[in-house]
Amino acid sequence: MPILLSPGIRLLARFGFARKFQILFLQGCIFMPLAWVSAIGFKG
Repeated sequence: MPILLSPGIRLLARFGFARKFQILFLQGCIFMPLAWVSAIGFKG
């Protein structure tokens, strides 16, 4: 049973990590330009 279960857990863990990384990446793509523009705006 653990032999059959292990690949599934590994796959789920990899999928969860990929999803978490994707969410962080999307948040970075959305929020980093906003923070950069606001920082330049405050400097200007």
